[in-house]
Amino acid sequence: MRFNSINISIHGIRPADVENAPRFVELWPTISTYLEGNTVIAHNAPFDMGVLAGTLGAYDIPSPDFDYSCTCTIARNVWPMLPNHKLHVVAAHLGIDFSHHDACDDAMAAATIAIRACEETGAESLNALVGSLSIRRRRF
Repeated sequence: MRFNSINISIHGIRPADVENAPRFVELWPTISTYLEGNTVIAHNAPFDMGVLAGTLGAYDIPSPDFDYSCTCTIARNVWPMLPNHKLHVVAAHLGIDFSHHDACDDAMAAATIAIRACEETGAESLNALVGSLSIRRRRF
């Protein structure tokens, strides 16, 4: 496995932290059940989808079929007055307390942003929110 010092500085994950952990290909059957046929959200989703596509390609794993939306794009539309729409900036604006670059916390922050955007706009679902903002859901 390759580790880049920049990624280590961002996430704090070092080679020793994962030396006995299962490999992606071993985890994929479980992970894929959460994605296949569902709608996924992520902050800066194009980046995450690119990483997922690259990883699947490296293991020669067929791509799952799911839709996704980007909470960064949603935030730009719902809170255009913010200086930028990075995850920590949007979270701070909404009073979301989280540990930035912790995968679970980042996911919870993105989910909370989507929920708060629905509340702000009166949308009753993510699909309604995306439709009301004229944002395209994307297909992986």
